[in-house]
Amino acid sequence: MVAGDLFEDLHYRISTYQLKFEILKLGLPTELPPLIIYTPSFSSHDPIVDEGSINLGRSRIYIRRVAHIQLGDDEVVVTHGDIGIANGAIAHLVDRVGSLVGRKLLVEEKVKEKLNLRNQWLIMGHTHIPGLDTTRRIGNPGSWKSAWGKWLPYWRKPTYSLIFYDGKSFRLVYPLKTI
Repeated sequence: MVAGDLFEDLHYRISTYQLKFEILKLGLPTELPPLIIYTPSFSSHDPIVDEGSINLGRSRIYIRRVAHIQLGDDEVVVTHGDIGIANGAIAHLVDRVGSLVGRKLLVEEKVKEKLNLRNQWLIMGHTHIPGLDTTRRIGNPGSWKSAWGKWLPYWRKPTYSLIFYDGKSFRLVYPLKTI
């Protein structure tokens, strides 16, 4: 699952056909999982593209604004997160302030309420702040973005984190913590 911000300066309308070629230009590994769910940002960075799917080698990429999937006994809803607060910098700030007053993952909590989710998990990006709350069933994998283009450092440091599901439970992991 990719919860948006896959691209940097591609925020204009393109077809799923064009999206396939943009993804190929990213230089991803040739062996990708057979199923990939991509929930692009509709407010910035990612292309504006209709929901659909594309074949990429042996992989099929499904493009959804909000994706509902079943993982074991858990229903999981994945979205970029900009349906809560469109501006990512403001969403980041709201989550930071929420943490300071004891309400971690505040934006995620509000998006879950907006989507009227009760027992489902909500996994979203957008704020770039990693977190996982198994009681409220919300999570954010953080960010891998380190620069604008090749040379200009991004204003937030990458967390190099992801949410891992082992068939029973979710964990927030940092596979590249040594970077």
